Amino acid sequence: MMNVLRTALCMVAIMAGNAVPADTLRIGGTGVALGGMGHLAAAFEQIHPGTTIDMLPSLGSGGGVKELLAGTVDVGLISRPLKAVEDEAGTSAKIYAFPPLAVVTSLGTQVDNVTTEDLEAMYSGTMSHWPDGGVIWVVMRPASETDTQLLRTLSDAMAVAIDLALDRRGLISATNDQENAKTLEALYGSIGLVALCQIKAEGRKLRILTLDRKAPEVREDFGLVAASGGIIAALDDDRTKLNLDAMLSNLTYLALDGTIEEQAELFADLHWNSIRHLAAYADGTIAFAM
Repeated sequence: MMNVLRTALCMVAIMAGNAVPADTLRIGGTGVALGGMGHLAAAFEQIHPGTTIDMLPSLGSGGGVKELLAGTVDVGLISRPLKAVEDEAGTSAKIYAFPPLAVVTSLGTQVDNVTTEDLEAMYSGTMSHWPDGGVIWVVMRPASETDTQLLRTLSDAMAVAIDLALDRRGLISATNDQENAKTLEALYGSIGLVALCQIKAEGRKLRILTLDRKAPEVREDFGLVAASGGIIAALDDDRTKLNLDAMLSNLTYLALDGTIEEQAELFADLHWNSIRHLAAYADGTIAFAM
């Protein structure tokens, strides 16, 4: 069941078709991606000292697309595929991560595993207390949120339980990813979903539960790789190339906290080649095109 949650959530970076380079880049969108992207932004600023990256507070996926099209942000972040109308508006999208979703509770809650049947009962309201007698506090997200829609896919009974929870008065609801994580941290006996990348990037103090005795996949050795084409261009209409004699593409390997672990450069006789495309394989192999 956890595999359903793990593979369906994707992180997508989107840009407008008419985007131009700038000294200051503004990034905003889904809250679940902000922590990790913040680490990437800090690493990028180290490599490119003339660039400043402003990370906006959570806008949601829809808000990220809206602000991108309005020109308020240069890069939007979404945790779902682009809708047809958004694609037709002239945006371009790149999937850059598939983070696992985890079932979580507060650190003080004395439980390590829940079953799908437990979640069905918690969300439907037929199970209201943990084995130690503590109250179960279900923290809901809006019906349109990706994690709510994914939770529905666990079972037919779970889909019914979600509908019942959404109609139940007095249930705690979190409007964005940061509010969701903060509420789950603060409430003893809470239950809800948070992406593992958000927990790690934001240092969230949450107890990650196994679901049906299966833990969400965590790759501690997994990092990030970024390609630099090596070309510095002037901010004029002709995009004049300023460093053709000295340009040198590289791949930069980053830890999840933004630390640069390694940089690999092209051979000197290939320095006029610019790295443009990357592909990552399951065994960690990185392929690129020039």
